[in-house]
Amino acid sequence: MTVCWIFCRQKLVFTDASPNDEWGISAFAQYTGKAAVEDVQAEIRSIEKKGIKVIAVFMGSDRNTETAKAIYGDSFVRITHIEQLAEALGAVIQKRLHVV
Repeated sequence: MTVCWIFCRQKLVFTDASPNDEWGISAFAQYTGKAAVEDVQAEIRSIEKKGIKVIAVFMGSDRNTETAKAIYGDSFVRITHIEQLAEALGAVIQKRLHVV
């Protein structure tokens, strides 16, 4: 049961750490920058309060690395090629198992 809880209560997010609505889909004009980042931070905290751990796979540019850290804390891994996905996620899962 404990092992299932560790793995079942995870949310995997693929991100470029650049929340925005440049196409005008939302009701808000120019939904970018600080407001967008703060909204994502709030949503992540809300999910975590429910006991669900978020793991972000960051595939964005170097300029968004600090934003990824601000949003996801230490719960993100950076990959530059899809071939790195398994190894990166494996490292995060091993880290979480050591914490439990």
